[in-house]
Amino acid sequence: MAERVLKIKNYRNIGVEETQELLLNTSLAPGEMGSMVVVVGPNNCGKSNCLDALISFGSKDGLSGKDVPDFSNENPSPRLSVAIANDDITLGIDKILVDGKKSIEKYFYNDKKNNIMIESNLVSKPSQAAIDFGLSIVSYNVKNGHSSRLPEQYRQMAIDATNTRSLTDRYDIVEPVHKVNISVFGTAYWKNIGSHYTDQMVSGYIKEFDPTMYETPREIIEWETKNQMSVYPTIIRFAETVTANSQLLVTPDQVGNSPFFKALFSAIGFNVDELVNCYKKAREQNMFGLLKKTAKDINTRLLDVTAQFNRMFFLSDKKYIFELTLEKEAIYLSIFIDDIALHLDKQSAGFRWFFNFYFSVIMKNNLKRGDIIVMDEPATNLHMQGVQELRTFIKNYAKKYELTFVVSTHLPFFVDVNHLEEVRIVNRVGTGAIIESKFHVFGSGEETDALRPIKDALTISRYVLYDQGTTHTVFVEGVTDYCYLTAFKNLFKINNIVFLPIQGVKKPGIVDTLLKVEKLPTILVDGDFEGDSFKTKNQNKKNVEVISLTDIDPSWKNIEDLFGPEDKPKTKFFNDSVAFKNRLTASCVSKTTKDNFKKLLENIAV
Repeated sequence: MAERVLKIKNYRNIGVEETQELLLNTSLAPGEMGSMVVVVGPNNCGKSNCLDALISFGSKDGLSGKDVPDFSNENPSPRLSVAIANDDITLGIDKILVDGKKSIEKYFYNDKKNNIMIESNLVSKPSQAAIDFGLSIVSYNVKNGHSSRLPEQYRQMAIDATNTRSLTDRYDIVEPVHKVNISVFGTAYWKNIGSHYTDQMVSGYIKEFDPTMYETPREIIEWETKNQMSVYPTIIRFAETVTANSQLLVTPDQVGNSPFFKALFSAIGFNVDELVNCYKKAREQNMFGLLKKTAKDINTRLLDVTAQFNRMFFLSDKKYIFELTLEKEAIYLSIFIDDIALHLDKQSAGFRWFFNFYFSVIMKNNLKRGDIIVMDEPATNLHMQGVQELRTFIKNYAKKYELTFVVSTHLPFFVDVNHLEEVRIVNRVGTGAIIESKFHVFGSGEETDALRPIKDALTISRYVLYDQGTTHTVFVEGVTDYCYLTAFKNLFKINNIVFLPIQGVKKPGIVDTLLKVEKLPTILVDGDFEGDSFKTKNQNKKNVEVISLTDIDPSWKNIEDLFGPEDKPKTKFFNDSVAFKNRLTASCVSKTTKDNFKKLLENIAV
C-alpha cells in the first residue's frame, strides 16, 4: 500500500487543532497514479485554502505572514508537507514558515525496515547571477587586503575562492564578506565592482544566499530515479479561461497585446516583434508578399505543436491541424480536421477545455509524472452535460499522463457515484477547517448513507447525484466491496446499478435509514455469520431485499472469493482497492475472475 498526501498545519484556518491531510494519490505504481481529486464543502469552509496550500507548497516563497492563522494568540507557524509513504518507507518535504517571514524547506526520509532516518541539512540555492556577484565581492575583499577582517573560519576560504575563481558551493561565506565590505568601504562599495548593479539587485542577490532549501539526500535521489518521479512535484494553478473563436483573429496592430497570440508565439519560440516589424516593413515598401515567408516560418514551427496536441488529445483516426494566416489587415489561426475548418465556439466542452489547457499549461510547463494541476471552481459556465464531459476528459487525461488534478467545486456534476474515492470533504468546525479524505469514514465512519455528507457539503438533494428512477441502488457492506463491484460494473458497461457502501451490518437501524433514501433498497451481504444473521433478521421486511453472496454461489463467503487464485487481493485496505479499481482492464484479470463477477452482477441486475 502506498499513498501521497499534503499535510497542512496552522495554514490559515486549516490544521489549527491538529494536522489535516489531503489525500492526493492512493497508489504510485505505473498505471495507477493518475488521479482526480474533487474537493467539496459548503461556502466559506476552507476549500480554496486547501488549494492555496498546495500552490504555496509548490512556490519558492509560498509561505508568508498572511498564512498565519489570525484567530490564535500563539502566532503559530504554518507548516506544509508532501509525504509519500508505503509499508516500509516515509519520505517527502517539509515547508515551514520561520519567524513569520521566510519559508524554509527540508527533505525527510524514514526507512523503518532498515532503521534509517534522515533530515537534510540547510543549503543555499542561488542563481548563477547571484553566484557571480558573490564571487566578485569576495575577490574584492581579498584583493584589497581585508580578508583578515573576516571571521577566522572564512579567511582561507575567501583566499581560495579568489584564487580558483569558484565558491565551490560554500555560499555561507557571502553574507559575512558583504558585512565586512560595508564596514570597510561603505554601503555602496559594490558600485566599484560593477556599475550596472543597483540597490535592489544587490539586496536580491544577498537574499539568495540565505539558506532556505535543504540538500537532497542520496536516498531521496535514488528513490526518485527508481520511481521516475520527483518527490517535489511541479504544482501549477490552471486559471480557467475561455478562448472564443473571435480571439483567434486580430489585426496586425493588436497582435502584440493579444494574450492568446503572445502565448502561442512564446510556445513555438517565435518573437512577436519579428511579426510586428515584418508588417511595418511590408507597409513601408508596399510589399505584402513579405508576409508569406514569415507565415511559412510560423506554420513550420506549428507542426510540432499540432503533432503534440493530437498526441495528447489521444485521437486515433482524426487529426487536428493549426494554420496561421497573415493578411494585409488580419492575422488569424484556423483549426482544421480532415480539411474541414472548425469554429472553436461550436466544439465540444472537452475540446475547448483542452485547447485552453494545452496553450496555457502544457505549452508553458514541462509536466512530468506525478505533477499536480490545481483548478478552483472550473466549468462554472458549462451546462450539466458539458461539466460531465469535461470531468471525464480530465480524468482520462490524468490517468494517461499520470498527473493529479485537484479540483474544488460546488457543482454536483463533478461528483460521480461510481468514483466516490475521488471526493474530499472540507468542513468548518469552530474557527478551523477539517478535511475528510476517504469517503468511507465521512462522519467518523458511522454514517450508513455514504452520500449524505457529500450532498450536505454540496447543499443539494440526493437525486441530483444520480437518477434513482432509472438506476437501482445496491448497498454493500464496505468500501472494498464498493470498489471491486463498481470496477467490474464499469468494465462490463452495466449502467443501471449503483453500488453504495454502508460500512458493515452491525449498526442498529440500518434498514430504516436506507428506506428513507431508497424506496426499494437491495442489500448485498457476505455469506458469513454476520451476513446470514442480518439476512434472517430482515428477510420478512417489506420493500427490502437482502441478498447473500452464498445465494448466488455457495462457495462465495466474501467478495474476495470471486477472484481467481492469481488475482486474489492481498489486503482489504482502502488504497489497495482503489488502486485495483483504477487499473482494472479486461486484460489484467483472469477469465475466472471476470466470469465470477459477471455472474454476480447479472444476478443482482435481474
